[in-house]
Amino acid sequence: MTRSHDAPVTPNVLLLDDDAAFRGLVRPALEARGLAVLEARKGREALQLLATGDPSVIVVDGLLPDTTGLRWIEKVREQGVTLPIVFVSAFYRDLDSYKRLKEQLACADVLYKPLSPDDLAARVSALAHVSPERREHDRQSVLEIDLSEIDGLDEPDDEPLSEDVLVEPTYDTTQNAARSYDELVAAYRKSLPRQLERAVAACAAARAHPDVRAEVREAIRHVHDLAGSAASFGFEAVGHAGASLESELRRLEAGETPEWSRFDEALAVLRANIAAAPEVTQVGVALPETSSHLLGPRLLVVDDDPALVDYFTGALAQTLASFVPCASTDALGHADLSSIEAAFVSMPFEDVLGAGRAIERIRGQRPDVPIAVLALEDSFEVREEAMATGADLFLAHPVDDRDLRRALLRLDAMRVEGLRVAVLAAPDLSTELRERGLEVRDHADASSLLACFVRERPHVVLAGGDEQLAAVRTVRMADGGDETAILALAGGGIDALTAGADAIVPLGTSRAEVVLRFARRVASRRARGIDVASGLPARAELLDLLHAKLGETRRRARAFTLAVIEIRDYDSIVAREGTGFGERLVGAVGRLLATRFRLEDARGRWRGGTLVAGFAEADAATMAPAVRRFQSEVRQLAFHGDTERVKVVVDVGLASAPTDGDDLRTLVLAAEARLGRAPRSDAGGLAFS
Repeated sequence: MTRSHDAPVTPNVLLLDDDAAFRGLVRPALEARGLAVLEARKGREALQLLATGDPSVIVVDGLLPDTTGLRWIEKVREQGVTLPIVFVSAFYRDLDSYKRLKEQLACADVLYKPLSPDDLAARVSALAHVSPERREHDRQSVLEIDLSEIDGLDEPDDEPLSEDVLVEPTYDTTQNAARSYDELVAAYRKSLPRQLERAVAACAAARAHPDVRAEVREAIRHVHDLAGSAASFGFEAVGHAGASLESELRRLEAGETPEWSRFDEALAVLRANIAAAPEVTQVGVALPETSSHLLGPRLLVVDDDPALVDYFTGALAQTLASFVPCASTDALGHADLSSIEAAFVSMPFEDVLGAGRAIERIRGQRPDVPIAVLALEDSFEVREEAMATGADLFLAHPVDDRDLRRALLRLDAMRVEGLRVAVLAAPDLSTELRERGLEVRDHADASSLLACFVRERPHVVLAGGDEQLAAVRTVRMADGGDETAILALAGGGIDALTAGADAIVPLGTSRAEVVLRFARRVASRRARGIDVASGLPARAELLDLLHAKLGETRRRARAFTLAVIEIRDYDSIVAREGTGFGERLVGAVGRLLATRFRLEDARGRWRGGTLVAGFAEADAATMAPAVRRFQSEVRQLAFHGDTERVKVVVDVGLASAPTDGDDLRTLVLAAEARLGRAPRSDAGGLAFS
C-alpha cells in the first residue's frame, strides 16, 4: 500500500456511528469547520476507511452493530495507531470506563450524548489541526497496520441491518449552516414515528425470545440510537424515555429476571413522549425549547390515553406551554419531574385512588407543584374524592379549550415561587409561611410595613399587633393597595374588616394555608387583564392579542415582527432596590412602549423585566430604526434608588414571519435567541438578523 506523504489540504474525520440520524446531525457542523467526513456504520467498514481514507481524527460511538466502541479502539491501539480518537456514547459513564478510555486507550476526548454538534465539531477541529510533525507520525502509525491481524470483532448472525435513511437537504455549510441544522431537526422529527415502530418491533422480538442474544442486542441498538440522537436533536424528553427503556433491556441482556411491567411502562413513556414531541416546520434561529425562559409553564400530564396528550397539546398551543406526558402512576418513576411547573392528573371512573397515588408520588418529588385533577364525571362525591387527593384544582369532562386555558392560568399563578408576604408583628406565623416556600418580610411597626409595601409590592399584607388597624388603613390607601390581599390576625375583630381588611386569619393550624390561598388569588388576578405596573396587557391577554395579529397578517400574506424587550440587569436591580423599584422601571418603559408605536400594534408585559410587542405588516429590518429610537428614549430615563442612581437600558431581539417562522412559539424562540446575541452597548443591544 502506497500513499503520498503530503499533508492533506482538508483534514479527514472518520465518523464511526451506526445511527444515520446522528451522523446527519454532526456532519454539517464538522464540514462548516473545514473538515471532510468519512462515514462508517460498522467496525469492519471503519477499519477499511482507516487504512484508505487518511483520517486525521476518529470519532467512535459506544455501541455498534458488530462490536463495541471500546473493543474497536482497543484493537486499533493494539496495532499501534496513534491517531486522536474521540469517544461518544450515551453510556460508559462510570469512572472505571472513563479511566480505561482516557488512560489505557489514550482517547483524546470522551463525550456523552446528548451533545451539541458545534461542541463536538470544535473539539474535533482542534485535534485535526496539529503540527506537520505530529500529523506525519500519526499517518505512519496507520500505514503500518495489518488488517488481517485484527480479529475479535463480533459479526452479527443475521442479515445486514437496513440503513436509517433521512431525506437530507443539500448543505451550504459556509452560508447556511443554521438553516441546514433546522432542516435536519425537522426531518428527524418526522422520522420519530418510524423509528418508534422499528424500536417497538425489535423490543417485541426481544420479549418473545429473551434467551436469543441477537434479538436482545438488536432491540438495545434501536433504542440506544433513538435515545442518544433524539436528545442531541433537542428532543430531551424522548431521549430520557429511551434511556429508561434501554436500562430495562440491559437488565434483560445481563440475564436478570425481566420485570415486564417496568418494561411496558418504559415503552409507554417513550411512545407518549414521541406523540408529544413538538413539530418542527420552520427553519430559523430559534432556541431549543428547553433553553427558553419565555415559554411555559412546563406541564406534567398523567393519563394512559395518548389522545388526551394530543388534545392538551392542541388546546394549550396558544399558551406556549410545554408538556411532559406520563402514561400511569408507575411510569412517574421514569419521568423527569425536576423542571415541571404544574400537573394535570386524570381521575378515571375505575381507579379513583390511582389519582391520589399519582399526586402523592408527584408531591414526594415536587411538593411545590400545583396540581389539577381531570375527572370523567362530576358530582359532589367526586369533588370530595378529588379534594381528598390533595389536588389544588378540579376539572370535569367535558372540558373545552377555554376551560383548559383558564385552568392553566390558575395553576401557573398558584406556584409558590415568587409569592411575597409582608408581616406585621407575627413572627411565629412568618416561620410557618417560610416553611411553605413563601418570601416573607417581617416588620415591627406600621411605618416599616408601609415602606416595604411600596418597595416590594407583596401579594399579601398580614397585620397583627397594636398597630393592626392603622397598618390596614394605610396600605389600603396606598398606590396598588386595592389589588393586594390585606389580612388581619384574629383579635382585631370587626374593626379590622371595617378598616379594609379582606379577611381575618383564624387561630390554628390552617392559618398558613389561608395566607397561601389569598396570595395565589392575587397572583392569578395580576396575571390576567392589565398589568398594574406597566399599564399594558398581562401575559395571558397579550398572548391572545399576538395570536390575533399574527393570524390577521398571515391571512393577508403580510409580514409580522415580534420584539422581545428586556430591561438589562432587571433581576439584579430588584435584588438591590426592591420589587417596587423594579415595578417603577417597568412602568416607565411600558408607558414609552405604549405611546411610541402604532395603536394597532400589540404590546404587553411578559413577566419580570421582559415586555413583548407585535408589529403587523412590517419586517424586522423595517422596524429596527423605530426600535432604536425607542431604546434611545428609554436611555434618557433615570431613577434614584436606595443604593444608587439607575440608568435604564433595554436590549431587544426581533424575529419576523414568515422568515423566522409562521407561528408564535417559533417567533418567540427566535427573538429570544437573538436577544441573547444582542451586543451589550450603552445604548441598548439590538439583534434582528
